[in-house]
Amino acid sequence: MMAEDKKVTSEIDEKKLSSPGSKADMERVAEELSAAADQHKGLKRLVLVLGLVLLALFGFVVYAIANRAAESLMELEAPADETPIASAPVLSGIAADDFAIMRPAGSTLVSVSGNARELIFHFRDNTGADHIILVDRQTGTQTPVRVP
Repeated sequence: MMAEDKKVTSEIDEKKLSSPGSKADMERVAEELSAAADQHKGLKRLVLVLGLVLLALFGFVVYAIANRAAESLMELEAPADETPIASAPVLSGIAADDFAIMRPAGSTLVSVSGNARELIFHFRDNTGADHIILVDRQTGTQTPVRVP
């Protein structure tokens, strides 16, 4: 501790007390405690101000995060002024019953998947062999694929 530091509480010397609990001694102790508390008012104010500054900075950080999140959401909702890089052709006039798929004899349909160009039919026969038929969506051409 440094030499200029003072104790916050005073030590009561039993010998200096004229009688235990005398009014004069109690007043003296109260004055010493009051003087020590007055010396720390500046420190209390400093702690209070720094606490308020800390809360203000925390509020600013929360505001900045919320503001950036709102800006990114607004960018997602805004329509793009750019033209698309490529566009897929729209197939018109092709209904589900336009093509007849010839199922291999004694086989069952396992799955159907597709992409923009063709449909892929997966069949499995009684022996466990797989048969795949590719159907072109525009022309209806069926291409059987043998799976060994």
